[in-house]
Amino acid sequence: MAFPAVAPANDVQAVSGLVDRAIAAGYTPNAALGQFGIVSAVVSNLLTDQPPTLANQSQGAGPGGALSANRFIFSKTGLADTVATNVVTVTVPNGKVGAILRTTFIGSLGAGGAIGAGEATHGISYDFSIVRTAGVAAVALIATATGSTKQAVAGAATVTTAGAVSAVTGAVGAVNTFQLTCAITKSGGSSDNHTCMVVVEVLNEFASGVTVSQS
Repeated sequence: MAFPAVAPANDVQAVSGLVDRAIAAGYTPNAALGQFGIVSAVVSNLLTDQPPTLANQSQGAGPGGALSANRFIFSKTGLADTVATNVVTVTVPNGKVGAILRTTFIGSLGAGGAIGAGEATHGISYDFSIVRTAGVAAVALIATATGSTKQAVAGAATVTTAGAVSAVTGAVGAVNTFQLTCAITKSGGSSDNHTCMVVVEVLNEFASGVTVSQS
């Protein structure tokens, strides 16, 4: 795609303005890179006159890299009440792995309740630890929830959101995978087809670390 014929001064002003908007929106640049840490995201959106997309952010190496921190946002709709549903697939290579997943699950009630879809929301956060050495199956553990907050509109049912980790699959000499699951439970009424959002920050200590994707 050819770049439009725009005076360089306008390009610079546009990039500078979008960088400022990104920082104002809460992005914290890598200390070593300063504002240049988001220039690529800014430029990729420049032609469409859109602000930079900050849903997926990286510091240090990219996804799966050593000494990296990468944040991702996933969502799932149509969750049956109380049923643990796969939302995020975690892939663990066959090698030395030391990783932490910092997660927040946000669950909201679907339609059919006393008030309507979205009448109650519950957010809860967990840390997941993952460890592996070559030729040995990966081990994943969920820690006790580190924070929880919920609210409902007047006259609505309440909701409880719970994250969990599935069993690890895959041979000891191959890539392993497991799921982050979300279960949403209403306190009463008939609401169903709930929604779940999961924010995952992947912290990898070593190269060839874990990666995440939508289930």
